[in-house]
Amino acid sequence: MNPEDGVIQSKVLKGFQFRIEHLYTRPDLENLIEDPVYRHYVKLDTKRANGEKTRADQNENILKLRKKRVKEKEKILELYRNKLLELDVVLEFWI
Repeated sequence: MNPEDGVIQSKVLKGFQFRIEHLYTRPDLENLIEDPVYRHYVKLDTKRANGEKTRADQNENILKLRKKRVKEKEKILELYRNKLLELDVVLEFWI
């Protein structure tokens, strides 16, 4: 194992490489993205994570929209109910 410029390159796993010093310093993800040694595979993980976050945000927005629609429909139902009560109309529902 001969590191070149402090970088170990795997002979078994094509493209896998790392800086020896990073075993000790453990840099954060943002720094790894900018490092040409890691850039090609770290970006894949961040893209995947960003995609999952985007989907989660979209699902949250859909849920908020659905809750808003339910509240709007409940308000409309309440208006109809009150109007029927004003008219002294009683409805019987068969279930």
